[in-house]
Amino acid sequence: MQNRKFKKINNKRGVTLLIAIVVTSMMLMVSFVVANVALKQLVLADAGVESQYAFYNADSGADCAVYWDIKNSTVSQFATSTAGTITCGSNTIGVGNPQTVSTVPSVSALIGGGGNSNPTSIFQLDFAKGCAIVRVTKQNNGYTTVDSRGYNTCNTSAIKRYERGITLTYEGNNNLIYGSSGNASSIGHIQLSSTALSFSATAGNTPAAQNVTIQNTGVGAYSWTGSADQSWCHISPTSGSINAGSSATLSISVDAIGSAGTYNCTVTITSTNADNSPQTISVTYTVSTAFTCASGGTVTTSGNYKIHTFTASGTFTVTCPGTVEYLIVGGGAGGAAGTSGGGGGGGGQVKSGSIAVSVTSYTVTLGNGGGGGGNYGSAGGASSFNSISSAGGSGGAYDDLNGVSGTIGGGGGAWAGGGGSNPGTGTVSRGGYGDTNAGGGGGGAGGNGGNGVNANPYVGGTGGAGVSSSISGSSICYGGGGGGSSYNNSGPASCGGGIGAANAGNGAAGTANRGGGGGAGRFGSGGAGGKGVVIIRYIYQ
Repeated sequence: MQNRKFKKINNKRGVTLLIAIVVTSMMLMVSFVVANVALKQLVLADAGVESQYAFYNADSGADCAVYWDIKNSTVSQFATSTAGTITCGSNTIGVGNPQTVSTVPSVSALIGGGGNSNPTSIFQLDFAKGCAIVRVTKQNNGYTTVDSRGYNTCNTSAIKRYERGITLTYEGNNNLIYGSSGNASSIGHIQLSSTALSFSATAGNTPAAQNVTIQNTGVGAYSWTGSADQSWCHISPTSGSINAGSSATLSISVDAIGSAGTYNCTVTITSTNADNSPQTISVTYTVSTAFTCASGGTVTTSGNYKIHTFTASGTFTVTCPGTVEYLIVGGGAGGAAGTSGGGGGGGGQVKSGSIAVSVTSYTVTLGNGGGGGGNYGSAGGASSFNSISSAGGSGGAYDDLNGVSGTIGGGGGAWAGGGGSNPGTGTVSRGGYGDTNAGGGGGGAGGNGGNGVNANPYVGGTGGAGVSSSISGSSICYGGGGGGSSYNNSGPASCGGGIGAANAGNGAAGTANRGGGGGAGRFGSGGAGGKGVVIIRYIYQ
């Protein structure tokens, strides 16, 4: 038998190679990633270092500027009035040491002395690694701004040039901003206690002046002048001088203005040797509609009106001019006595209207009521205000006597009394006719007295009508005539008039402070007339 040989074939020989290739590729990829990260870290680290150099340089530049700004308590090296010199590290810049600053385009360094038109100093500090470009601005509001820009290289064309900046703004060295020949001791600073004032008044009135304190918070004295841009606005004094640490008082006043509205004025304070000149004060002046104000009598209010009621003679004193309304009522007359029928007293005259009043005192006179009489009642007294007069009523007559006619006296008309027979006449009304058993009514401020009714049942004449007014805040009738008396029935009355007697008795008195006539009596006394009244009112709000 022949032996056979068999060859064993391994079908997995390529798998090992594949695994080796894959593992090797992954290791290479990881290596590349790690190398890339490391490279970026190196780049970032380098950028951080360069950025730190730039920041350190900016910080050093700011320190240098602040040091030389406040080093000298009398003058800053960056004062705009005179050029200065500074030294920081190995850098000396200023007078006798010109420098070109690496800006784009480049400029020459300036250490103060630029004047008001160029208040910014600029200089460059060079370091072993990079530089700093510093600007110092002396502002006219008392602040200093330092802007320091640090660079890792001063080569403006460098690709990897990093910039970092520090900006400082601080208040101080106000006196070092301006000055003649750099002498800060001559510089003052204007400080006002208020930069806005408000005035208010009614038209035609002057408000009180207000004060503003001017202080000098600088280190040197300054002279000042003040002005107002409106003719109605005034300041006092208009000029002066203030030493360092001292103050002065400025009085600001305004004139009376006749028209309501809002007015504005600007007060300007200027100084040639103060660092913050000029300074202004704004003035607002509000003028409202004028209201009258006064005193006297009994004062009440009704709505927007203030009412002064005089129940006795007195004085109306005006402290704010304006326009007032008035009601003036004369005193009522007394009624007569009678055995058959007496006449009623006439009511007082009633006048009303409005007038302008000025700041002064006005006399107010009240007319008394007339007394009840025998043959005739007494006339009422006249009431007056500011030369305007209302006459009193005329008295009633006894029995068959004719009524008393009113006369014009004291500038006012008189009212007719009722008559026992023929009535008295007046300028506005007359009394009523009387007869044997019934007297006529007294004339009123608003109408004639009624005739007596001489027929059973007998009735005395009705008192004449008065005049109604709401000046007191309520509607009230004034100046009614007194009623006549009769054998049987009283003569009626209204508007403050007294009724007449019936059969036997006294007539009723007129109402006080309404100017009514007294009623007639029968076998008794006539009633007294009512006292007059003066009422004045005006809008007060």
